[in-house]
Amino acid sequence: MDAYIGLVAECLRPLLQGHLPAASVLKLLVSKTLGYGIVVGASVVKLPQVANVVLAKKANGLSSASFEMEQVALITTLIYSHLRNLPFSTYGESCLLLIQNFLLLFLIYRYTGANKLLSLSKLSLLGLVLVAGYANQISLKIVEAVYELSIFIMIAARLPQIFKAFRERSTGQLSLITTALNLLGTLARIFTSHAESGGTAMIRNYCVSAALHGAMLAQILFYGSRHSVKQKKK
Repeated sequence: MDAYIGLVAECLRPLLQGHLPAASVLKLLVSKTLGYGIVVGASVVKLPQVANVVLAKKANGLSSASFEMEQVALITTLIYSHLRNLPFSTYGESCLLLIQNFLLLFLIYRYTGANKLLSLSKLSLLGLVLVAGYANQISLKIVEAVYELSIFIMIAARLPQIFKAFRERSTGQLSLITTALNLLGTLARIFTSHAESGGTAMIRNYCVSAALHGAMLAQILFYGSRHSVKQKKK
């Protein structure tokens, strides 16, 4: 945050003297502002989805496999960013999304009648990997290798959800607000990652993520709130 305040001061100084700040400084300030804005927005971005599930008392249209794989991708991003000492503004939302996804997974397991022991084992394993990464018990080389492959993890996280909606001709309880905010946040992350040297792998991952979120948003708009094919047969 001190660095951000310093950037604001660096931009204000020339403005007070009657001329524009350097383009590189202005670009970095915009990136930092967007980054912190995304982090703040991420604290509530999944709440409309949580509300949809709780109010409906069902998790129709939500794929547990998608959320589990998303957790793997988020944990990889957090550990990668932590070990590379990246600014919190470039990845902070991953932490908040992770917490909200754990809550969503709990709700999905509950309303779909999933095996309790298996569900608890999955959540515990994800938590242990995160703790090990932050305790520096996983080497940077391994994390970088996994992060390079995380684009496939991300695809694996979204495709079950996309295929499920296509097969059932319904997006069920999938939230329009949450999906739209995810898309906007991911598009903004492409810019911030480029501006703050997040690396080619990070930029590529956000580009793919934006495309997948765009596909999910298109399905919500196209299918609307109609009942799934399975529900109609009943």
